[in-house]
Amino acid sequence: GHDVSLRALADDWGFHCVVLANGAWRDRPLPVPDAERWVGRGLVYQNPFIQWFNHRHEAGYDGPAFEALDDTIVVGGGLASIDVVKAVNLDLASRALAAKGAHVELEELEVEGIPKALAGAGLSWPELGFKGATLFYRRRVEDMPLVSLPEGANEKVVARIEKTRAHMLDKAVGKYLFNVRPLRAPLALLSEGERVVGMRFAVTRQEGGKLVQSGETEEVRGAQVISSIGSIPEPLEGVPQKGELYAFSDWDLGRLPDFPSLFSAGNVVTGKGNIVDSRKHARHVGQYVA
Repeated sequence: GHDVSLRALADDWGFHCVVLANGAWRDRPLPVPDAERWVGRGLVYQNPFIQWFNHRHEAGYDGPAFEALDDTIVVGGGLASIDVVKAVNLDLASRALAAKGAHVELEELEVEGIPKALAGAGLSWPELGFKGATLFYRRRVEDMPLVSLPEGANEKVVARIEKTRAHMLDKAVGKYLFNVRPLRAPLALLSEGERVVGMRFAVTRQEGGKLVQSGETEEVRGAQVISSIGSIPEPLEGVPQKGELYAFSDWDLGRLPDFPSLFSAGNVVTGKGNIVDSRKHARHVGQYVA
């Protein structure tokens, strides 16, 4: 979009087809009153936070700077939000190890898991006094989209997938020591002075497969709030949108009206932070185009 427009690429450059695979890099806005007012003042979004976490050690990094704070509230439920709570706790453990004189690379810490790495240095999570990051999810643990449900799944398959999701989460919790609070939907940010100090949640429940609010609320204080409720595509000049998403005329192949040679693949269509789903969709589009 900076050096050549999508319209020129699709219509004027002579390609038989163009595949739009630009992903979903924009954070979905946190659905609470005045959220944008608090960005940078205790409210953080997942994409810049993970960008900082992954690239902060590079000599040329000049992007936004954040902190991995103990007692961080993470609002989410998908795979990306698991990455966020992991990142917070990995950084806390890494700094605790460094203070003890034990240098462990983050990659090694992620593979080994926090309890094992700390034990190797004679440390433990409770001894360090960390509360760790806590993931708040509006549905049940079994509903977390850590594994996708196949279309038309019967009750037996659904039950198996739900059990797998819970097992995956248990393994992640044991390895990275974050906390999980299901059935909590964000209602409002709590603030004191000019900083976010927590969040008010609606307590939810499942009724007949539907999510409903119980009428109860809970106020939770924390060092910061990281919103990890999904990503949406960046607006592109010339591409029509419907709400937060591109206005595809064909969602199966990511076709756009008025772009007869254009297809789209991966997150820009699926909207899921799941690489397996994106690869599957990209393969489908690639085979069709070929």
